[in-house]
Amino acid sequence: MLELQFERSLLQRMFGVMSVKLTNRAHPVHVTTLLDIDSSLQPLITSWFEARTKDVEIDPHSQYSSLKQEACPIPSYVEVNSK
Repeated sequence: MLELQFERSLLQRMFGVMSVKLTNRAHPVHVTTLLDIDSSLQPLITSWFEARTKDVEIDPHSQYSSLKQEACPIPSYVEVNSK
């Protein structure tokens, strides 16, 4: 898994929930969306996701093998607040 995205619509904000999108950039790309997750879980999900950087390994035979962990932080997350 390489990307984590939080989204909150106006209605979700009113009810204190959010959508969480998990993206795996394998071939083919796989996107999983979890709907209406309690917003109070965001720090827990984010800390779990950031801790996964220890589990990420780049295949030495892949086209990305020359990337340094510092130059290309893997994984990443973003928060999107929908209007």
